[in-house]
Amino acid sequence: MITITDGQTDLIVDDIHEDFFWDDRHYQSMKDTLETFDFTTFADKPFSKHLTKRNRVIIPGEDGEFIEFIIQNTRKYRNTNGGLFMDVYTYASYIELRTAKVIRPQTLQGATAKSAAEFAVADTEWQVGQVDYAGIRTMSIENHTNPYSLLKQIASKFGLELRFRIEHDGNQITGRYVDLIERVGDWKGREVEFGKDLLGIERKEDTSNVVTALVGLGPEREDGTRLEVFVEDKEALARWGRNGQHIIDVYEPQSADTEMTESRLRELTQNELEKRVNSVVEYVGDIADFEKVPGLEHEKIRFGDTIKIKDTGFNPPLYLEARVHTQERSIKKSGRKTVVLGDYIEYTEEEVKAIWKSLQAQIAKKI
Repeated sequence: MITITDGQTDLIVDDIHEDFFWDDRHYQSMKDTLETFDFTTFADKPFSKHLTKRNRVIIPGEDGEFIEFIIQNTRKYRNTNGGLFMDVYTYASYIELRTAKVIRPQTLQGATAKSAAEFAVADTEWQVGQVDYAGIRTMSIENHTNPYSLLKQIASKFGLELRFRIEHDGNQITGRYVDLIERVGDWKGREVEFGKDLLGIERKEDTSNVVTALVGLGPEREDGTRLEVFVEDKEALARWGRNGQHIIDVYEPQSADTEMTESRLRELTQNELEKRVNSVVEYVGDIADFEKVPGLEHEKIRFGDTIKIKDTGFNPPLYLEARVHTQERSIKKSGRKTVVLGDYIEYTEEEVKAIWKSLQAQIAKKI
């Protein structure tokens, strides 16, 4: 069910049973750090009056946890039969950390991920939960920022990932926690195959951001001058160039360091070029979710998990190891998920066969 809480007191004001909502969509994405929950319900039931005024809704996660969202907007309408309905659009409550307070530029010396995160969420309704130790760093906050942006900066600095969760006692929220862990999701040995549990696979390739060279411009100095460097990739030029001409763009690092050296500017520009010399490839898969089928409880897929995909009917045959970067599911209708894959490794059929032959040889040797 969907639980509705008061946006100011956190008290639970009503519930919506699964018979009274439909077309629900829980969307999570690492790529754009977005999490939303949308659904359609009746606009003339006792619970309907609570679906407004930035009240909140709580839905069940996939493993017994709870997820909290803030009602962003609603749309009421009447159909041709006279029924009164409403579409409800919400976003994850942790996004509100963007407007919880303003953090001024400063330096956090000798910070751990935990101490930095505690500084970020201090005086907010969130607290730090599980934190995996990742050493000690110096955090430089160069511009005015907010707790949410700083948490993302901390996670990046320490090589960790953010996970937000809530706890409640059946009457109201009792705690909101942010975890910084090594990795959201896991490798559970899950393999999906077309004709079995892979219902469809789509490969998208985008070359709109490809360049083969960049002109890097440093921050403006006090005398009005700026450093300028040129970096190129000749291999990319051979792949993408036309008549030997570079595809070139200007890059300005987001930095206020007016004393930036030429070597530092060249390094930053080179790093940016490496991100843009290849086309952006994305795989979108429609996967049957078998974990609710008796005997197949182990066939689970979670947000952030690494999975393997096999489609020999693809041209060329597709053998893919990738991470679930985006997931869309229904809390009401289990059995199917749409996922977008990232951090992928593509294998050719020859590579897969070579790996299989190698494993066979190792097994034969052990026998």
